[in-house]
Amino acid sequence: MEFIDEDSDAQQICMYNLLCMDKFCSKLHPRAFAGICIGFLNSYCKNQSICGLQHFSIEQLRDKIQQHPINGIRQYNLCPTNCENLRCRYLHPPWLKNICLQCLNKTKQCKGEPALIHKVTWDKLRDIVYKEYSISGVNPEMFCVEINCDCPAKIYNFDQFCIKNFKGICPMLDGRCIMPHKSWESLKENSLQKVKEKAIVAKGCIKFDEKDKSFIKQQQKQQNMQVFIEQSSLSTMVNQIELRPQVDIIFIIDCTISMADWLIAAKHNIKFIIKEFTKKISVSSCVRLAAVCYRDFTDGPNHIQYHDFTVQPEEIEKFIDKFQPNGGDDIPEDLIGALDVAYNLNISKHPDSILQIFTITDAPCHGKKYHDLIIDDMPDTNNLEEKLEKFVQKKKRFFFSFISIRQQTDKMEEIFKKCVPNYSSAKITENKFSDYVLFSLSATMHKSTKIEDDNEFIFREVKYRKQQQMNYIFETRDGSYMNQFRSQMKRTKLEKKYTLLQIEKSELNLENYEKGQNVQVFKAFDQKNNIYVVLKIPKFIIQQLKKNQFITEELQVKSKNYAKNKYQQQLIAKQLSHYFNQQCSQQNGEFLPIYYATPFIYYFDLPVFGIKVIYGESYIDLDIPWKKYSNNADFFEKEYNFTSFSHFTYVKTNQNLIITDLQGKSNLLSDPCIHSKELEDEGNCQEVGSNNFFQFQHQKCTPLCISLKLPKNMLQTDASQIRQYEQIIDVFGGKTDQSKLQKICANCNCQEKLENLSNLQEICSGCLEKKKQVDVSKCECCNEEFKISFNYEQLQETFINFCKNCKNSDCNMFNQQCHYCQSKICKQTEKTIQIQNKTYYICLDAFHYLRQIRCTRCQKEYQFKKLLTKEEYCDNHYNYICNTCA
Repeated sequence: MEFIDEDSDAQQICMYNLLCMDKFCSKLHPRAFAGICIGFLNSYCKNQSICGLQHFSIEQLRDKIQQHPINGIRQYNLCPTNCENLRCRYLHPPWLKNICLQCLNKTKQCKGEPALIHKVTWDKLRDIVYKEYSISGVNPEMFCVEINCDCPAKIYNFDQFCIKNFKGICPMLDGRCIMPHKSWESLKENSLQKVKEKAIVAKGCIKFDEKDKSFIKQQQKQQNMQVFIEQSSLSTMVNQIELRPQVDIIFIIDCTISMADWLIAAKHNIKFIIKEFTKKISVSSCVRLAAVCYRDFTDGPNHIQYHDFTVQPEEIEKFIDKFQPNGGDDIPEDLIGALDVAYNLNISKHPDSILQIFTITDAPCHGKKYHDLIIDDMPDTNNLEEKLEKFVQKKKRFFFSFISIRQQTDKMEEIFKKCVPNYSSAKITENKFSDYVLFSLSATMHKSTKIEDDNEFIFREVKYRKQQQMNYIFETRDGSYMNQFRSQMKRTKLEKKYTLLQIEKSELNLENYEKGQNVQVFKAFDQKNNIYVVLKIPKFIIQQLKKNQFITEELQVKSKNYAKNKYQQQLIAKQLSHYFNQQCSQQNGEFLPIYYATPFIYYFDLPVFGIKVIYGESYIDLDIPWKKYSNNADFFEKEYNFTSFSHFTYVKTNQNLIITDLQGKSNLLSDPCIHSKELEDEGNCQEVGSNNFFQFQHQKCTPLCISLKLPKNMLQTDASQIRQYEQIIDVFGGKTDQSKLQKICANCNCQEKLENLSNLQEICSGCLEKKKQVDVSKCECCNEEFKISFNYEQLQETFINFCKNCKNSDCNMFNQQCHYCQSKICKQTEKTIQIQNKTYYICLDAFHYLRQIRCTRCQKEYQFKKLLTKEEYCDNHYNYICNTCA
């Protein structure tokens, strides 16, 4: 064989062989080496019990490989146990399952299993396999690899596939060879044409278009995969927004086998319905869609799946298209569970938004109370009313529509009518699905306009900025924390997105100490982020407006700097508070976990309150008084150990800064004051601020400071003088009501009750559930498959069409193009041709294609040392003339 001749080098063979995942691997991957330890051939591997592969020397391998193969497979290629491990480095042909491997390999005492063929030798096995898998009386061992010959491969058209692959000696992986790779056994049951059509081969990235007489990009056939890309395009949403709150539509669909026609109707009509709906209504709204597809408990642990809200109807159609109707052993299905899932979706928190649910099922929910059927695996279920009541309480504009298909749901429908004031139903067939949904939506909009609004608002379409979660990563303790933090801000900032702000015209009624002395606060609803926020307008702007004076350019700049400084300070406090919680938890110290409100910057095209850049943060929605825990001087609330947090920030930033003036509601804080030479702010006292803290406010360390190993500042009194009564025995025994403790989710920005002090992560339970639901997608940059949770990532607002590696490598900043097809090059997969000190970039398709081009005269492979013209590149014979032969 050509791979192990006298001059062969075992290092030419890829160590991972058929399982190689390196897209640019230039080594050889012949199937004949399956099961062989390449590491042993190269003197890397010394222990066969660890690698589990065959340890042959080159000489032994030469002898073994001369053994007559069966359909291109040698005996040493076969898996000794015929396992089902997808990462097994051996081969598992279909004919191996009927063979007693103990008899074949003569390694163990045969157990005489009756279903297997025993006392089989390799020669006897060949006869068995040839009898079952020969096609037209031929097999791969009868083929040759010559171009011009009359062997059976040419006679029976098998040469349209890779003959070397049939014989186990093709050096290319499947999909990288210019000829289709298929196992010989797979041809037995299928026509050659069908198999070839499904095959994936390496093709040049361009081809010559005879019609236009030009070179055009050639589309590559892709591997079969589940591609499901959520594109929450805010531009679509913004184009639909005027002066009405959004409409949230949830489709709850029974996916059992009797609902096949309805599934088809849903997946083919949703996009059309939304398009027509937005035409019909007189006032346009932001329309978001979600879907919950359910079966019954007996259909497995994932019998309920969902797609959270999106503004793209086609994504819901794709989601529904994934489901094949099946299941449903007893007639009742888990509709109650589906309602639970729907309730926990990211429903708009705006009180005036509309929630419309369409439920499509031909079966009642579980519980004898809701049907007259004989069979029900859960007859005692009786909580449907409770589930419906939760929706009614959640939204004053809640509408529930039920598509009635069979009479067996009549009893359940009576419950719907009693529980939901805005209930409607209809008995229709699936071909009337779109008509009914459109009618219901129009009726919903008409009725909802009769519900009066209570407040006057300013509506503005704006861009906003927020950050991805910023974990503490101060690595160089002798360096500047602020320099590293600003660098981290650049890496984690999200692209500016559009949202709609509904701003209350009246100032929020707050005490001065709650809103701050230098700002006025206005409450607003951020429709995209689905949260209430407070907008903080500097008082020097409000004063100008009250005097009816023009906001000068100087004041505009001053206001913009104020917003950016507040945004940065809140992010610093948020990062350090999260790190503080982690460290306290690890040290088992007694502490009160701290969470800071989520900051935003809003960019207006048209001024609001005379300015275009405004700082905002998530509204702390707790019905308790605002609390001042410390100030910038000597005051601190002795019932709490929050001064330990200030001490912590000073130490963990290498004395770059200190956070004081701690205030908020319970453990949710806002408006920190940061003293640092590297920040600009009116309240920033720089070094004086930190000195005042240690001299007057934190003269003695608390037990928490000691457990965190925070070094004593030289301005403090001796830490050993701490008196027993100053130690906090139980922070929850003081004025803090433990039941009021909350946390703020770093992903969706919602508040959630802090149920467990051992779980202090900044992600809420809803986002954690979303994170568990993983789909497979394909990176638009490197074309690699990757796993992603769309329901989670669309809230995170990351580039969900890029894999993690491409995100981390800033591929979107890499602007090189393929020399041949002009497509963008992924930074992860760049390959170049160097000619006379000039670099030419080529794409992955061009790389694998060029590897197989040979010189027409000497037959040597292309060495990437000559730049082929497009004509040479597109030659159907994959030939060129190398520099030596030219």
